[in-house]
Amino acid sequence: MKGSLGVLDSRLFLSRESFVVWDCHTEGYGIFDGKLHFHDFYELSFIYDGKGSYLLNGVEYPACRGLLTLATPSDYHMLSVAEGSRLHYYNIIFREGFLSEGVMGLLYERQAPLALSLEGEAYEVFSQAFLQIFRDYSAEVSEYTPPMTALLVKNGIETLIVRMLSRLSQTATEAAGCEDETIRRALLYIREHYREALTLGEVAEAVSRSAGYFSGYFHEKMKLTFSEYLVRFRLLAAASYLVSSDMPLKEVAYLHGFRSTPYFSSTFKAYFGLSPREYRIRNKS
Repeated sequence: MKGSLGVLDSRLFLSRESFVVWDCHTEGYGIFDGKLHFHDFYELSFIYDGKGSYLLNGVEYPACRGLLTLATPSDYHMLSVAEGSRLHYYNIIFREGFLSEGVMGLLYERQAPLALSLEGEAYEVFSQAFLQIFRDYSAEVSEYTPPMTALLVKNGIETLIVRMLSRLSQTATEAAGCEDETIRRALLYIREHYREALTLGEVAEAVSRSAGYFSGYFHEKMKLTFSEYLVRFRLLAAASYLVSSDMPLKEVAYLHGFRSTPYFSSTFKAYFGLSPREYRIRNKS
């Protein structure tokens, strides 16, 4: 799809680390700018200067000072920089399983877009917290992150996320409009049922929309058809499982919603450029 990077693999960005912290500057020329994508890791970002736009699952937010976002592995998103402008922001990425069980439970109870605009005292609180995390992380000029530093950073990240969820639950504009709620509920339903023989009609019914209306609206907001999104979501989940387990390919395919192993293999290769077996060999530790 034009203007899309598709799926980004955590092994390209995290190597063997559980998390990475950056202070990012972009003027719109980066490989991610203006490119719709999703990935198999979490991405926590906080903008402290500049102007642009941020698209999260079809909902556009002003990307300016104070925008706090958390993209999960099921979220399609895109950051675009306004012409003649630039963005400065803290960016933290971390693997699935990095957060404690308690924080993960809170995160998935939310089940709504994780984006929030901060001003005044709230902005200062979060700005200082991100700065402290960046300083703790950057203090060790080494490829290896000492356990104490890793613990400090993890505690800082979890505190940020809990504070973010707390503020989201308090805001009066917590619930988006009806149509944005449709996308939110649809993505949640797909995430919970993608291993099954899921159909567009079933998801449309789950979000109380007709199949025809839902099909067009999903495409408009997500820039992908329902079937394209579902296949890519399944492929991403299957790719992660190929690397983390020794399960036979046939079982991996079936576990992730592919009822035909040949179809799984051909679709996987078309998307990743490698067969499932080649992908496993190349990426497995």
